[in-house]
Amino acid sequence: MDKKNTIRTSDFYVGQLVLKLAIRFGFTAIRSRDCHYMSEEIKRFQPLEPVSEKTLMRIIGVDKTFPNLSVNSLDYLARFLGYLHFEAFVKNIKEEKGVGNVPMSFDDQKGFTHKGINPFLRILSIKEVPDFSFETVSAYCSTHHENYYLYTHILPQIIESAFQKEDFEFLSRFFDLPYIFTEKNYMHFQLWSLSQHFGIALRKHEKLRETLLPIYATHPVAQSFYFEFFVDTDYLVLHHHKAIELYLEQKKTDEARLFGHSLLFLKSFLSKNEADCKRHIEELRIIPKTAQIHIIPTVRYYGSELIYRHFYGGGISDDYWELILQMARLAHTYPNFDDKPLHFHIKILNALLLCSEWAKLVWYVTHILLADYDLDELKESQDFYLKKLWMYYALCTHLQQNETLAQKLFKQIKPLQDTDYEREFEHLHYLIVKNIIVKDVNTTNEGMSIAKKLKYAFFEDVFRSNNL
Repeated sequence: MDKKNTIRTSDFYVGQLVLKLAIRFGFTAIRSRDCHYMSEEIKRFQPLEPVSEKTLMRIIGVDKTFPNLSVNSLDYLARFLGYLHFEAFVKNIKEEKGVGNVPMSFDDQKGFTHKGINPFLRILSIKEVPDFSFETVSAYCSTHHENYYLYTHILPQIIESAFQKEDFEFLSRFFDLPYIFTEKNYMHFQLWSLSQHFGIALRKHEKLRETLLPIYATHPVAQSFYFEFFVDTDYLVLHHHKAIELYLEQKKTDEARLFGHSLLFLKSFLSKNEADCKRHIEELRIIPKTAQIHIIPTVRYYGSELIYRHFYGGGISDDYWELILQMARLAHTYPNFDDKPLHFHIKILNALLLCSEWAKLVWYVTHILLADYDLDELKESQDFYLKKLWMYYALCTHLQQNETLAQKLFKQIKPLQDTDYEREFEHLHYLIVKNIIVKDVNTTNEGMSIAKKLKYAFFEDVFRSNNL
């Protein structure tokens, strides 16, 4: 584990975090037997940011195997308590105590919390909103826009109610709500989660989709926080490609075109439409790839190129593969990107998996992926995407002829399907890897069923032939 991204379990502010967690769960002290229950509750509350029972055991000092905690885990716990991240939690503790180096007693903590002095710790009630008119919700957002629970509890309930009532007036103005989207980007986790919630609700209402999407396509905020945040790969072939086409009609920046045509290429590939694949790859190739463009649309393009060259372009040349490796090594230097380019790795590995480019996949895992992550970090993480990297490590082990170890590694992974966010596209990658390592007829049947439901002709062929 990278020590620059870790904090010692003995740190004063970790201790304060434990006190706050005890209060949140109603414990006078957290015992080892409480950790399983706490882990399950945290996962239920924030499914994309779970914290394992083992990590909680380390935090309370029972498991002393690893004395360092990842900042990611501390951020997840801080958000569970209502803070934006662990740094914000530390800042708040310092403000409470003046200097931040004197422990607060349990009674002080309890009084502080229950009096509601800290707005982040006060759980808002939906009953405080007398009606769901746009004006009333706007006023409520203006007052509470800094509160974590507005994004995780109140607005999701309002969204559900608006879709149930088919409240077109409110939904058409949703992206005009004050403060909610101001000065925020893809790094704002609560807003990203809210956008997923909104997108899944809209996905289920065909009539509202048909009327709202043309409006959203012209709205700059909706372009960012619906079309770009909610990448509905699951329903890309069935209907979401129409949303991307509307988006491209209105937003014509190089970044938007890279993003949109990469998704339309993927739709064409999943549909096995070679002519449309060629059309979109030609559009993508003429777009300048500058350092100012965010790395995620850029790597979507690289993934498209790998697939196109493998299936339709005579193969992936050594020169192009070297370009991909060079970009992978430099990905963390792109603006607004963290020092571990997680999504870059996943999109390249996904493309190599679909192409059955096994030698390249092994080389990428052993020389690129493991240069950014150590095995303990991947193995212990409950993060959806880090688990996927562990999956590719297990596949790499299998491809290196160590089948016994590969099966052992793979059994440590739970299925990469998130029922709240319905990542069935990602789950199909998991099923392909499972079929390679474990070889199970039930896996083939499950993959075929999902592929038929989503009209993924490519995946249907993969599971029909079982030629992996």
